[in-house]
Amino acid sequence: MSQLGPLEPIVVAGGQLVAAGLALIALVSGKNPWSPVVPGLKNYAVRVYGAAAGVGLVYLFLASKERPPTFPFATFSMFAGGIGVVGAIFYLAARMLLCFQCTGDKAWYVRGLRLQRNALAVLEGRIDGLPEQYAKAGRPPPTNEQEYFCKSGKDPEFVWTRTSWVASYLILVVSYGILILPLTLAIAGSSIALGLKP
Repeated sequence: MSQLGPLEPIVVAGGQLVAAGLALIALVSGKNPWSPVVPGLKNYAVRVYGAAAGVGLVYLFLASKERPPTFPFATFSMFAGGIGVVGAIFYLAARMLLCFQCTGDKAWYVRGLRLQRNALAVLEGRIDGLPEQYAKAGRPPPTNEQEYFCKSGKDPEFVWTRTSWVASYLILVVSYGILILPLTLAIAGSSIALGLKP
């Protein structure tokens, strides 16, 4: 007898369609809910995650056709879902700390983790003796590094070191993967587990 009664086909198909839809949207468009914006990479990272999720979904689908099923769908879904929740918390925290907008600008920008030496001097009010471009951009003095970035031409390497700026993007991209891959596979796995006969 079915675990879900007459709702079983809807729940099973719905879960698989949602998971497949997330993977397909990521693969085709390079966009997904809350995906990180990586300038110059055309969202390749999101497309890679979409392709990886698609491979995982195909594997789960094929494993569900085994009779009797040997893949532990329920255990896998709980484990993957837990990883996805941890990834979501980490990713959302990273977005809140690293992403910002400039006043009057709809675009999102990413801050670096370490300031350039001259930018740090400007933020500390030590403008004398700095190269002209830093001294000029430091008047009037900015209140924080994001404001300094927005008022000095929006060049991240003017404010932050290149390695720390790249590291911020890596943190966002990797934590997004830890969010989207496990959750996509957990949705598919749990829908398959619910549809299996006891």
